[in-house]
Amino acid sequence: MKTSIGVAAALVSVLFLGGCKSSSMSGKVIPGEASVVTVVASDEDRVKGDGLEGIEVEVRVGQGRSLLGKATSGPDGSWSIGIPDPKMVRDKLSVFAKGEGVLPSRGDVYFPGDGRSVLVVMKRSGPAAGKATEPAGVK
Repeated sequence: MKTSIGVAAALVSVLFLGGCKSSSMSGKVIPGEASVVTVVASDEDRVKGDGLEGIEVEVRVGQGRSLLGKATSGPDGSWSIGIPDPKMVRDKLSVFAKGEGVLPSRGDVYFPGDGRSVLVVMKRSGPAAGKATEPAGVK
């Protein structure tokens, strides 16, 4: 009898805890020709390639633009933000990204779901854009 009660309690716990799982939103920051945010397949080449490190990414939700979470891209450009309430992922999410040497990037997306990632493309600014500049009047 005690075993049956223990098994029933464990089963109820699994059902309740399994229904309250949290989720996360992840993506990659890469250099590009324009600063944009979009959702792509997780196995796309741009997601697998090199990324930008140290970019601050914020995700906001709702009309009031409530902050959902923040992250900083790692050495390979990847980032992830935990989402405590999976019901929130039905709303449009605004992704903001900024960092040194790049123009800010912003875009509205829906939660990407399984097999999809948020791709943040950032255009380099100033001399870091890959073109050497000479001072005026130098020949």
